[in-house]
Amino acid sequence: MKIFKTKQEPVEAAPPAPSPAVAALEAALEAALEAAKAVVAKMGEKQATALQHAENLAAERGRIALSAHSGDDSARARLDAINAEISVHGSEIASIGAAIGQARSNLETAEDAVASEDQGRRQAEARRISDLILAEAEKFDRAAAVMSDALHRRRDLHRELAATGVVPSERANQLIRPMAVSRALVRAGVAEFTDISHIGGHLVASLAQHDGNVLGHPTAPAKAA
Repeated sequence: MKIFKTKQEPVEAAPPAPSPAVAALEAALEAALEAAKAVVAKMGEKQATALQHAENLAAERGRIALSAHSGDDSARARLDAINAEISVHGSEIASIGAAIGQARSNLETAEDAVASEDQGRRQAEARRISDLILAEAEKFDRAAAVMSDALHRRRDLHRELAATGVVPSERANQLIRPMAVSRALVRAGVAEFTDISHIGGHLVASLAQHDGNVLGHPTAPAKAA
């Protein structure tokens, strides 16, 4: 006998689109982050240029120092100019370093803002999904209550059937064996969510099929939609 397993494909709700205000905030944060990165990069380039110029000044000073201190007036004048420029340039390099420090601090602030917004967005998404999970759990609880009512009613009917004396008790008692319900649950496709996944093969059948076979009224398995 071929068993057709019915399975309902899950339908997931798409995450809601961000509101215009939220979208604008995200865009502003990303823009601020990119701007902060650009400033850090620009300051880095400026620092590299300044350091290279400082090296050039030091190299030139080294080349003319002896002449300047040996009576060469033009070399002396140039050395004085280099010394003055090195002094000013040293302050310039220091100020660039301070600017880079502030730019990096601004970048960290922008990164923290983006990370905080992303964390908030993911938390909101987690809450949305959690609500969907709880809704499915409530749906299951309602279905389980219906199933419980059906099983209790079925047990009561078994007693009524047994009281007629028409169906042999050995056969009628097969209707209330727990394994029949377990097999029906496997047939319904819920084994992976329970501890009855060991049941399989020819043992898998719907409860209606099981009861029909027991009572001599075989029921054809329903095909999956």
